[in-house]
Amino acid sequence: MPDGKFYTGLLVLPLRKTALDGIHGYAEFSEVLEAEEADILAFDASFPEKEKKVLSCQHEYEIACAQLDE
Repeated sequence: MPDGKFYTGLLVLPLRKTALDGIHGYAEFSEVLEAEEADILAFDASFPEKEKKVLSCQHEYEIACAQLDE
C-alpha cells in the first residue's frame, strides 16, 4: 500500500504451492478508485431498488483488511 505496509486482506493467496513462484510485483492504485460519495449514490440510483444487506463475511473481510502482515 502507499503507506508501505502489507495488509492481510489485500495479499494474494496462491491456489497451489508453486502458483506464484518467480512472480514479483506490486499493486498500483488508480485515482479512479477514489470516487466521491455523491457520484456513487448517483450511479447506484441508476439501478432498480434492491434491499441492501451486510453479510458476516463482509465484516470478516473488513477486519482482515485492517490487519497487518508482520
